[in-house]
Amino acid sequence: MSRFIFRRLLHAVVVLLVLSFLTFGLLHLGGDPVSLMAPDYFSEQDIADLQAKMGLDRPFHVQYLSYMQSLARGDLGMSFMQHRPALPIVLERLPATLLLAAISLLLTVAIAIPLGVLGAVKRGSLWDRFSLVFAMSGKAIPNFWFGVMLILVLSIWLGWLPAFGGGSWRHVIMPAVTLALANIAIITRIVRSAMIDVLVQDYVTIARAKGLAERAVIVGHGFRNAALPTVTVIGLEFGG
Repeated sequence: MSRFIFRRLLHAVVVLLVLSFLTFGLLHLGGDPVSLMAPDYFSEQDIADLQAKMGLDRPFHVQYLSYMQSLARGDLGMSFMQHRPALPIVLERLPATLLLAAISLLLTVAIAIPLGVLGAVKRGSLWDRFSLVFAMSGKAIPNFWFGVMLILVLSIWLGWLPAFGGGSWRHVIMPAVTLALANIAIITRIVRSAMIDVLVQDYVTIARAKGLAERAVIVGHGFRNAALPTVTVIGLEFGG
C-alpha cells in the first residue's frame, strides 16, 4: 500500500513539473511582454533596463528555475499588467470564483441528475428524447456564444439581469448558468447511461419482485449504484 501511494505521489509530482514547464514555455511563445506593453516613448535602453529588472533578460532555463523556486515559496511573481504582486490579485478574485463555481455545481447537480434519471426510467419516451437532445445541444453550444446570447436577451432586450458588475445575487445568475450548461449536458448523459446499466441488473429485478415501490427501487437500488461514476465525473469536471 505504501509503495502504491509513493508511486502515485511521484507520478503527481512529475505531471505537475511537466505542466509547469509547458505552461511557462507557452507564456514565452507570445514574445517579450515588456516590448509589447512599453509605451511608444520608451527607448531601447529603457526596455532593456525594465527587462533586466524583471529578470526577462536571463536564459530560459534560468528563468524557469527561478520561477519554480519562487513558486515553492508561495511567490507568484509580479503582474505584468497591474505591476504589483500576483498573489494578492488572485486572492482578491478567489471568493467570487469559488462562489461562481459553487453555484454552477449546484445548478448542474439539481438539473442533470433528475434529467438523467428520468431519461433512463422512461427510456424511449418523449422525455428521454428531450433529455438526449438537451444533452447533445448543451455540449455542442460554445460557452462564450451562450453567454453572449444570455447578455443579449436577458440584459439588453429584456433588462432583467445586469450585464456586468458584482455585489448581488443577480450578477451571478448568467455566469453560473453559462458555466453549468456544458457540465449539465455531460452529467445528464453519464447519469442516464449508468442508470440504464443498473436498472437491468438482477438485484433490481429481485427488488421489484419483492414488491418494493418503484421510487424505492429507483432511488435505493438504482441511483445509489449509479452514483459512483456520476460523482467521479462531477469531481473531474469541476476539478478541471
